[in-house]
Amino acid sequence: MLARKFMIKINIIAVGGIKNTNIADIIDEYKTRMRVFCDLNIIEIKPEPFGEKDHEMAKDKEWARVKLAIEGIKAEDVYLLAEDGREYDTVKFADKVIRDKSSVIFLLGGALGWSKSARLDRIIKPISLSQLTMTHEMARLVLVEQVYRALMIVNNRTYHY
Repeated sequence: MLARKFMIKINIIAVGGIKNTNIADIIDEYKTRMRVFCDLNIIEIKPEPFGEKDHEMAKDKEWARVKLAIEGIKAEDVYLLAEDGREYDTVKFADKVIRDKSSVIFLLGGALGWSKSARLDRIIKPISLSQLTMTHEMARLVLVEQVYRALMIVNNRTYHY
Protein backbone atom coordinates (compact mmCIF):
# COMPACT_ATOMS: atom_id res chain seq x y z
CA MET A 1 0.00 0.00 0.00
CA LEU A 2 1.36 3.41 -0.94
CA ALA A 3 1.58 6.09 1.70
CA ARG A 4 -0.60 9.16 1.43
CA LYS A 5 0.89 11.83 -0.82
CA PHE A 6 1.72 14.82 1.34
CA MET A 7 1.27 18.30 -0.22
CA ILE A 8 2.46 21.48 1.45
CA LYS A 9 2.70 25.12 0.37
CA ILE A 10 6.15 26.52 1.07
CA ASN A 11 7.20 30.11 0.55
CA ILE A 12 10.83 31.12 0.79
CA ILE A 13 11.18 34.88 1.16
CA ALA A 14 14.80 35.71 0.40
CA VAL A 15 16.61 39.04 0.56
CA GLY A 16 18.67 39.14 -2.62
CA GLY A 17 18.86 36.92 -5.65
CA ILE A 18 21.06 34.11 -6.88
CA LYS A 19 23.87 35.34 -9.12
CA ASN A 20 25.80 32.07 -9.29
CA THR A 21 24.20 30.14 -12.15
CA ASN A 22 25.52 26.81 -10.86
CA ILE A 23 23.72 27.30 -7.55
CA ALA A 24 20.59 28.49 -9.36
CA ASP A 25 20.59 25.37 -11.55
CA ILE A 26 20.85 23.05 -8.54
CA ILE A 27 18.02 24.88 -6.75
CA ASP A 28 15.89 24.57 -9.89
CA GLU A 29 16.62 20.82 -10.01
CA TYR A 30 15.37 20.37 -6.44
CA LYS A 31 12.31 22.51 -7.15
CA THR A 32 11.48 20.25 -10.09
CA ARG A 33 11.94 17.11 -7.99
CA MET A 34 9.69 18.29 -5.16
CA ARG A 35 6.79 19.48 -7.33
CA VAL A 36 4.81 16.33 -6.67
CA PHE A 37 4.83 16.95 -2.90
CA CYS A 38 5.19 20.70 -2.56
CA ASP A 39 4.04 23.98 -4.01
CA LEU A 40 7.29 25.92 -3.57
CA ASN A 41 7.38 29.64 -4.22
CA ILE A 42 10.56 31.69 -3.87
CA ILE A 43 10.03 35.42 -3.50
CA GLU A 44 13.11 37.60 -3.80
CA ILE A 45 13.23 40.89 -1.93
CA LYS A 46 15.46 43.65 -3.19
CA PRO A 47 18.47 44.09 -0.89
CA GLU A 48 19.16 47.57 0.47
CA PRO A 49 22.43 49.19 -0.63
CA PHE A 50 24.65 49.92 2.35
CA GLY A 51 27.89 51.52 3.37
CA GLU A 52 30.17 50.93 6.33
CA LYS A 53 28.09 53.04 8.72
CA ASP A 54 24.52 52.21 7.79
CA HIS A 55 24.20 48.44 8.27
CA GLU A 56 21.37 48.69 10.80
CA MET A 57 19.39 51.09 8.63
CA ALA A 58 19.80 48.77 5.63
CA LYS A 59 18.68 45.73 7.67
CA ASP A 60 15.64 47.64 8.97
CA LYS A 61 14.62 48.58 5.41
CA GLU A 62 15.05 44.98 4.23
CA TRP A 63 12.95 43.72 7.15
CA ALA A 64 10.21 46.23 6.27
CA ARG A 65 10.15 44.82 2.71
CA VAL A 66 10.01 41.26 4.03
CA LYS A 67 7.10 42.14 6.35
CA LEU A 68 5.19 43.55 3.38
CA ALA A 69 5.87 40.38 1.39
CA ILE A 70 4.58 38.04 4.10
CA GLU A 71 1.58 40.19 4.99
CA GLY A 72 -0.76 38.51 2.54
CA ILE A 73 0.60 34.98 2.83
CA LYS A 74 -1.17 32.57 5.13
CA ALA A 75 1.14 30.18 6.94
CA GLU A 76 1.00 27.89 9.94
CA ASP A 77 4.60 28.67 10.79
CA VAL A 78 7.12 31.36 9.88
CA TYR A 79 10.78 30.43 10.30
CA LEU A 80 13.59 32.98 10.30
CA LEU A 81 16.89 31.44 9.23
CA ALA A 82 19.57 32.67 11.62
CA GLU A 83 22.87 31.18 12.71
CA ASP A 84 21.82 31.38 16.37
CA GLY A 85 18.37 29.86 15.80
CA ARG A 86 17.24 26.43 16.94
CA GLU A 87 19.06 23.59 15.22
CA TYR A 88 17.40 20.37 14.12
CA ASP A 89 18.82 17.21 12.70
CA THR A 90 17.25 16.25 9.39
CA VAL A 91 14.63 13.85 10.77
CA LYS A 92 13.51 16.32 13.45
CA PHE A 93 13.40 19.08 10.81
CA ALA A 94 11.07 16.88 8.76
CA ASP A 95 8.90 16.05 11.78
CA LYS A 96 8.76 19.46 13.51
CA VAL A 97 8.86 21.86 10.55
CA ILE A 98 7.32 20.01 7.56
CA ARG A 99 5.20 17.03 8.65
CA ASP A 100 1.42 17.63 8.80
CA LYS A 101 1.72 21.32 7.89
CA SER A 102 -0.28 22.84 5.07
CA SER A 103 1.88 25.95 4.73
CA VAL A 104 5.25 27.21 5.92
CA ILE A 105 7.28 30.36 5.29
CA PHE A 106 11.07 30.47 5.49
CA LEU A 107 12.77 33.87 5.70
CA LEU A 108 16.35 34.13 4.41
CA GLY A 109 18.32 37.28 5.14
CA GLY A 110 20.69 39.13 2.88
CA ALA A 111 24.39 39.84 3.17
CA LEU A 112 24.00 41.71 6.47
CA GLY A 113 21.67 39.26 8.19
CA TRP A 114 18.57 40.37 10.09
CA SER A 115 17.63 43.55 11.93
CA LYS A 116 16.91 43.47 15.65
CA SER A 117 13.22 44.11 14.94
CA ALA A 118 13.05 40.94 12.84
CA ARG A 119 14.28 38.92 15.81
CA LEU A 120 11.66 40.46 18.11
CA ASP A 121 8.64 39.69 15.94
CA ARG A 122 6.38 37.27 17.82
CA ILE A 123 5.35 35.28 14.75
CA ILE A 124 8.93 34.34 14.00
CA LYS A 125 10.53 31.03 14.94
CA PRO A 126 14.31 31.33 14.52
CA ILE A 127 15.98 28.20 13.17
CA SER A 128 19.50 27.52 12.00
CA LEU A 129 20.84 25.48 9.13
CA SER A 130 24.26 25.52 10.78
CA GLN A 131 26.32 27.45 13.29
CA LEU A 132 28.61 28.21 10.39
CA THR A 133 28.10 31.45 8.50
CA MET A 134 27.35 31.00 4.80
CA THR A 135 26.39 33.21 1.90
CA HIS A 136 22.67 33.75 1.34
CA GLU A 137 23.04 31.85 -1.95
CA MET A 138 24.50 28.80 -0.21
CA ALA A 139 21.92 29.07 2.58
CA ARG A 140 19.12 29.00 0.00
CA LEU A 141 20.60 25.91 -1.64
CA VAL A 142 21.01 24.11 1.70
CA LEU A 143 17.46 25.06 2.72
CA VAL A 144 15.92 23.85 -0.54
CA GLU A 145 17.83 20.55 -0.36
CA GLN A 146 16.76 20.02 3.27
CA VAL A 147 13.13 20.78 2.42
CA TYR A 148 13.34 18.23 -0.40
CA ARG A 149 14.95 15.70 1.96
CA ALA A 150 12.25 16.35 4.59
CA LEU A 151 9.52 15.86 1.99
CA MET A 152 11.05 12.52 1.03
CA ILE A 153 11.11 11.49 4.70
CA VAL A 154 7.50 12.45 5.45
CA ASN A 155 6.35 10.76 2.24
CA ASN A 156 8.28 7.55 2.97
CA ARG A 157 10.46 7.90 -0.12
CA THR A 158 14.02 6.70 -0.40
CA TYR A 159 16.51 9.58 -0.34
CA HIS A 160 17.60 10.02 3.27
CA TYR A 161 19.86 7.25 4.59
